[in-house]
Amino acid sequence: MRHHNTVFHAVLKLMPWNAFNCSVDRHRANKGVRRLTTQNQFVALLFGQLSGAESLRAIEAGFESHASRLYHLGACEVSRSTLSDANATRPCAVFMELLTELMERCERSLGRKLADAVHLIDSTSLRLSALSADWAQFSPGVSGAKLHIVYNPDADAPNFADVTPANVNDITVAKRMPIRAGATYVFDLGYYDYGWWAELDRAGCRIVTRLKINTPLAVVAENPVAAGSSVLSDRIGHFPARQARNRNNPFQDPVRELRVRTDTGKILRIVSNDLDAPAAEIAELYKRRWAIELFFRWIKQTLKIRHFLGTSENAVRIQIAVALIALFSSRLAIRFVLRAFRRGGRNLRHALVVGTGDLARSLIEKLAAHRDFGIEVAGVVAERAGAGTEVAGARVVGTVADLPTLVEELRAELVYLALPRAEWQAEEVALEGLADSTAAVRLVPDLGRAFTLNATVEDFDGTPVVLVTESPGQGWNAVAKRVFDFALSTFGLVVLSPALAAIAIWVRLDSPGPVLYTQERVGLNGRRFGMLKFRTMRVDADSGETPAWSKPDDPRRTRAGRILRPLSLDELPQLWNVIKGQMSLVGPRPPIGYEIALYKERHLSRLTVRPGLTGLAQVRGRTALGFEDQVDLDLAYLRSRSFWLDVKILLWTVPTVLARKGAD
Repeated sequence: MRHHNTVFHAVLKLMPWNAFNCSVDRHRANKGVRRLTTQNQFVALLFGQLSGAESLRAIEAGFESHASRLYHLGACEVSRSTLSDANATRPCAVFMELLTELMERCERSLGRKLADAVHLIDSTSLRLSALSADWAQFSPGVSGAKLHIVYNPDADAPNFADVTPANVNDITVAKRMPIRAGATYVFDLGYYDYGWWAELDRAGCRIVTRLKINTPLAVVAENPVAAGSSVLSDRIGHFPARQARNRNNPFQDPVRELRVRTDTGKILRIVSNDLDAPAAEIAELYKRRWAIELFFRWIKQTLKIRHFLGTSENAVRIQIAVALIALFSSRLAIRFVLRAFRRGGRNLRHALVVGTGDLARSLIEKLAAHRDFGIEVAGVVAERAGAGTEVAGARVVGTVADLPTLVEELRAELVYLALPRAEWQAEEVALEGLADSTAAVRLVPDLGRAFTLNATVEDFDGTPVVLVTESPGQGWNAVAKRVFDFALSTFGLVVLSPALAAIAIWVRLDSPGPVLYTQERVGLNGRRFGMLKFRTMRVDADSGETPAWSKPDDPRRTRAGRILRPLSLDELPQLWNVIKGQMSLVGPRPPIGYEIALYKERHLSRLTVRPGLTGLAQVRGRTALGFEDQVDLDLAYLRSRSFWLDVKILLWTVPTVLARKGAD
């Protein structure tokens, strides 16, 4: 009977066996081996990764069930004890070098200029059992390893990998990484080393990282920043000339510091040695660090590195290397098959792009950059005559009026409508002309800046609706927030009732007047309510037409107020406002009625949610912030609000209050 090769056999054929055998010889990995060669060990471990085996017993059983096919793989049956010994003793460098070879091949196959690539550097921790404590103990009872990666987000793949015990600093491994001259390196505070930064700078690399809060910068120039941008400042300066113990700082070249406000209101100091690029480009490069975080999450969920087949450092390093090799080999196999088909002119789909503007140009460039999609642009269809002869290298073949004929003549299977919103009439003509066509029509919406990271698509009785923004005071998120507010406030009132009673007695005995002070504030959707506080001022403090703001050392304060107000203990009765649904634990602070008349249009967004007992502005500076700064932080909270952000703000509130940061 004719033999048919398996998919696993096809994957193994893609391995660079010559490079693997050279590594085996160089490290003398097969010295003294009787039966299970290093190649057979690798085949068994790769089979375990691709088949989902989680133990040596499962690999052994899998090989036994395919015993008749092992000959064609160049492999043999294995026993778990022999494989365990091999994992513990064979040089892991053989497998790491094979991984390096595959990473280089994958990157070369992209056909991009590697010197201009962006490289993200980071590490992730892998939990190990207590049996690995002899080499991987991080703290009493905790053992772990670190996977260090240099990741190319454009290739969606790493180009450097190393494994160390968890207590090895990231910068120690970074200094062993090969440096690619002219590339861009993006990393975080774990790689804070002026000497290494200077080495990258000398190699002509662009650096994008963060500065510590306490790192001084001798400013020599300041660049203007765009109004309304998240970039707060753009300055050029020098690092300190001297380091600790009177050492010279090896990084003497000028650098550029950007202060950038994130969506959560946090201000980052981003530094780069690129003095010419637009500030927005530098900030966007740092944001790309999220790509490597997503890659770490993916490999932990997909690759078999949660349960390790051995406890020694050698066995762990080998298993991680083989897991990453499985990732690259599967990608190489897919690319190999697709390229084989497409070299023969098969599996190609011809597309027409309707539009000649920036949206169409961007689409054509992306289709050209991703040949693996198998889409070939057969031509560009202009909105009207006289639009030019080509767009991004693709020729203009006609106008929208000719679209049905062009689809037939060019045998287009796909039509992309990439028109700006101003060309809605041309879009209607195109859709009418394609009503009877067999070509698949894809609409590329021109949503521009309106399409934010929070935008989603919902189905409304068969009608797709793009939710660009949604009132945060509506929907299931609002229900969950209300339940959380009610439960935590009720619990807080019960637990704090002795303290509340003691404060009430103190306020009553300290000065004449009521214990509680009620002030009219404006809440959700402009509804007015009485906000409760412990009275910290004399009864006649608000004798004017409008309430006067409290000041530090305000003579109107009572003796109790001088202690209660800086610690915000006078705000505790507002837990009752939260229970009644007038306020929330976290949100913008409620304005006084007369302030609403002074609001600008953007300020009114603060009234789309319940006001909060605390908020982002309170933990970032309280009354020390100006009004516009408070509004900016409130709007940042509205854009990115979530349950976990509320929890973080509540946790941040405690040290902020105790430190009396921004207290009046």
